[in-house]
Amino acid sequence: MMWSLTILVIIAHLGIAAFEVPRMLRKGQRGELIAFSVILGMALVLSLLLSLGIRVPSPTGAIEALFGPLGKALIGVGGK
Repeated sequence: MMWSLTILVIIAHLGIAAFEVPRMLRKGQRGELIAFSVILGMALVLSLLLSLGIRVPSPTGAIEALFGPLGKALIGVGGK
């Protein structure tokens, strides 16, 4: 069951790429193609990990660690 889901994920991502990439190439959208490829690649990796049953950590902790001090600096120490 797990492998069939993994194959389905790969086929879906290939279908998306087959639909979008030729159109971007015809229009000469090189920057958009690079951004699309990076985002689709990250989505593929995440989808494959999830389809294989691998736990993926939530990014909430990293976001809070990154923006928490910034929020405190902007609002102030005792601000509400």
